[in-house]
Amino acid sequence: MIVYEYKRKTREVNEMGLENMPDILTIKELCEFIKVSESTIRRAINDGSLKSFKAGKNVRIEKESVIEWLKEK
Repeated sequence: MIVYEYKRKTREVNEMGLENMPDILTIKELCEFIKVSESTIRRAINDGSLKSFKAGKNVRIEKESVIEWLKEK
């Protein structure tokens, strides 16, 4: 059952067109790409479910982190 659920979520994530997403995104770019609010992304970063890093004062998110986060949803 767990394997089936993982495969289903992987297929759903792949169907979102994430292959067109850049390897590194800003919060705003990610919001526009997956159509969620900025507060949703910031909340996920703050609670640790979405990994990010700082480039100077700006937050950046790697594509792989986004994919893993979406699979958890």
